[in-house]
Amino acid sequence: MTRLSLGEAIQQVVNLVSVTGDADEVVSAIVNAARQMMAADEAYLLLREGSHLVLRAADGLPEVLLGRSLFRIGEGIEGWVADHGEAVALGDVQQERRFRDIPGRQSPVHALAAVPMKLRDDVVGVLATSGMAPFPPAGSRITGLEILASIAAVTLENERLLAQERRRLRQAELLLELAAVQHLELLPFLQRVASTANAALDAQDTILALRDERSREVTCTAGASGAAESARRRDAAALGILDTPWAIQVISSGQPLLYDDVALDHSLRSDLAILGMRSLLAVPIQIKGKHRGILMVASAQPGRFGSEDVAVISLIASQAGLSVQRSELARQQVEVSREQARQQARHDFLGLVSHELKTPVAVLKAYIELLARKAEIDPSRASDQEVLGRMLEQADRMLAMIEQILDLQKLEMGQLTLELSRFDLAELARRVAENLQLTAGTHHLEVHASGGLPVLADRRRIEEVLFNLAENAVKYSPGGSQVRITAGTGTDAASGTEEAVVTVADQGIGIPKEDIPRVFERFYQGKSGFHRGHVGLGLGLYIAREIVEHHGGRIRVDSAEGKGSTFTFTLPVAGNGG
Repeated sequence: MTRLSLGEAIQQVVNLVSVTGDADEVVSAIVNAARQMMAADEAYLLLREGSHLVLRAADGLPEVLLGRSLFRIGEGIEGWVADHGEAVALGDVQQERRFRDIPGRQSPVHALAAVPMKLRDDVVGVLATSGMAPFPPAGSRITGLEILASIAAVTLENERLLAQERRRLRQAELLLELAAVQHLELLPFLQRVASTANAALDAQDTILALRDERSREVTCTAGASGAAESARRRDAAALGILDTPWAIQVISSGQPLLYDDVALDHSLRSDLAILGMRSLLAVPIQIKGKHRGILMVASAQPGRFGSEDVAVISLIASQAGLSVQRSELARQQVEVSREQARQQARHDFLGLVSHELKTPVAVLKAYIELLARKAEIDPSRASDQEVLGRMLEQADRMLAMIEQILDLQKLEMGQLTLELSRFDLAELARRVAENLQLTAGTHHLEVHASGGLPVLADRRRIEEVLFNLAENAVKYSPGGSQVRITAGTGTDAASGTEEAVVTVADQGIGIPKEDIPRVFERFYQGKSGFHRGHVGLGLGLYIAREIVEHHGGRIRVDSAEGKGSTFTFTLPVAGNGG
């Protein structure tokens, strides 16, 4: 085998990364380059999955091992590296008590070098090389292995994020397709709803069941399945599903039900045994303010659904409820024209989304805050505070995302209205900074304004813009750094008129040059969007731009990677009679 120098190995991988987005191809190239660089007999990449290290790629090991768990965390040299996050290079592993051999090897291993794959200081896997004879002196080649491991970690994380975004995009496409469906009778449409839910959540079985408001009998069912045999079992279960304890719980409480593994709950085993399912997610279907049915997705794979799927299936269930509501209204008001009905359905849908998503999350947040206050005064529950704090952060994040989605819909439908009033923009900036400072940790927010800055604008919307920009500055700045907000006046170069100018400057990671032209685009997230786990919808800056431009102002960003960012927006200054 040709031996590569450290520079050649890294260059070979970097060249491949620049021309392909195939993670499998890149990872295979990494293990091949590692093997050549170390003059080893084997090279392999292990991914951390829970408490196990699973073989993702290998050069020199039997292919049958791919996808198998080879070590537990802490077991063997590789498990030790994953546990401690430190590189190991040994010339004779046979004398090392930590060594555990890989099954299927034909010859005993003597040399072993393993380095951790790190992502934001978390060990996500191990890159290792082994030889039947001692390696040449490791030296800087361990550094080369660490660089290759870093490239592998980023590549696989990008693959995961891309798969996640593709799934979200697919869900959005399915929801839009469903919303665009017209001229279908009720039952075919409900079948379309079930099929959309099954596809959007990658489920194996989906059941939609509705009960008549007066007779309480099951009036209609619909379903979707990945297999004919499963479909027969599903159809047999659909008629009685509304009488199961868990379905009654969903309908009576109006709350979603999510089980990672129904086999762990004895009350659910018999109910779902006919379906052979393990994961369960069910949400109520609301019709004219009353819960009259459920939409359920199930999978034979435990842990198949997550909390983010609740929002998706709730939107789909809302479409089902709206379809029934439209059908019933049509029987009572046949004189309403089709266009009027369609417009009303849009408004009803928007109202239902707001109620079905925003209100429950707000209630959940209130309960969490109550529990957090109790934990603060109860020393025995001190360990709960961190968990409750994280739950509160996620509730706030969900509420913010719901607001962004609703704002996006209003923008796209031309329904974003402004409630103009005269207020002091400088004072508003101080208020936003004071409120954000309470949760900004060690960051220090400063507001600089020489005096009052009167503007005629929508106070709540401008506060949303200020908070979004300041919060982003805190998120993407190191702890202890300063976020500077400046409010003053300037002159519009085009018209020569006076305008209010606000800047929000941070000392953070900055924005790559290639991302700057697109930061205000809808759904766009550059590399910095995933920094330290701050993953969102990519709507905040888009909505901020739309709000500012609806006021007749402008917004821009000046940034350099590693040197911080400065966001600037302008608004017309209020006249003396404003």
